[in-house]
Amino acid sequence: MTRKTFYYCHDLPEKQVMLQEHMRELSEHISHPPIEISYRFTELPKELEEGLREIFSQSDDVCCWSSDLSEFFLERQEVLCTLLVICAKESRLAKVSLEANSDAEWGIAVNNLAIVYGLHHKNSVWHEMLHLLGADDCYDLSESDRGPNCDCPNCIMQYDATIADVKSWPFLCDTNIQNIQKRIRGWQGEG
Repeated sequence: MTRKTFYYCHDLPEKQVMLQEHMRELSEHISHPPIEISYRFTELPKELEEGLREIFSQSDDVCCWSSDLSEFFLERQEVLCTLLVICAKESRLAKVSLEANSDAEWGIAVNNLAIVYGLHHKNSVWHEMLHLLGADDCYDLSESDRGPNCDCPNCIMQYDATIADVKSWPFLCDTNIQNIQKRIRGWQGEG
């Protein structure tokens, strides 16, 4: 089983317990077939927070943030790291993310960085977390209903996947299961 470190940080202390429960619950799900990855969601260490603030203050570009974050972790020999940022919808990070993609109503993910600002239910958090594992969206923005365009009607990677839509594990389509397994093999050096 692959072990990977995921860092998270947030500016919503009143939601800390709820967010930790969401992370624990998804961690439990994906530790079972068909994914079988063990990961730690660890609060970003205080000594890294200043560097992170600097990255986010240097530009208004989500892609630049992701690239700078990769360099930041590499400099600290933290190779297999990703970052989940959970913030208020009114925050600067959310506003920049929405400017980059106005359809990203609840969050955005670019490579090793996911930013969640729509906390209306746990699936919006899980959706962005699964992007960090390699899952792709299962909807077409050009379609008016934005319904799932995959083989799994309860896929969490659909647009605004509600609790009623997703139901129980496994809530990923075959394509995204394969995408995640491929990313895991890459982390293991198996290509």
